[in-house]
Amino acid sequence: MSIGDKIQRIIRWCFVSKESADTGDFPVQQISYMAKVTESPAWYPYGYHAVASKDALGLMLTHQGGTHVHLPGSPRDRILIADGEVIVYHPDTKARVHFKANGDIDVVTAGSDINITSAANVNVVAAQDISITATGQTKITSTGNVTIDVAGDIKTLSDSTKFANAADTEDLHTVLSDLIAILISFGFISQVGFNPAATAIKVRLDALR
Repeated sequence: MSIGDKIQRIIRWCFVSKESADTGDFPVQQISYMAKVTESPAWYPYGYHAVASKDALGLMLTHQGGTHVHLPGSPRDRILIADGEVIVYHPDTKARVHFKANGDIDVVTAGSDINITSAANVNVVAAQDISITATGQTKITSTGNVTIDVAGDIKTLSDSTKFANAADTEDLHTVLSDLIAILISFGFISQVGFNPAATAIKVRLDALR
């Protein structure tokens, strides 16, 4: 037997022929090759794991004695990238982490959530600006205190400002309403409804509720 024949017996193309639940001690999948079907563990680099979809193409390695291991891939479903770039992606959904040639890292999903869960702190440090753009609501929920420590100004660019805590909102509304009443009593401003400035303040106070 020539060396070429031996290599062909050791390395063969295969494809995943059945979906698997990945519940065993090893990630064993059913694969097909040369009109044959066998069970074979999938092999991935250290720290990586996946469950290849049915019909995924792979390379099967055969050891002496007939034991098999296969290396699944997704060359037909790959996302095209530029020279020198690296991408980790899902072949079906196209969700991906893209390490670009210019140093940027893009995290992209196709209509799915991105969830970050930590049992300890989550720290985000940027040497320059941080921008958050949302077309829907932006919500921050905390069971503890919220501290904002800035060296510059805090600007709220909104036509209305609302507080999530209803009790605090009502207290603020009451205090400011009393302040307007005091200013009216001393003649600093006229009655609301007759003075444009006082009326505008009243509208903004009502918007706090």
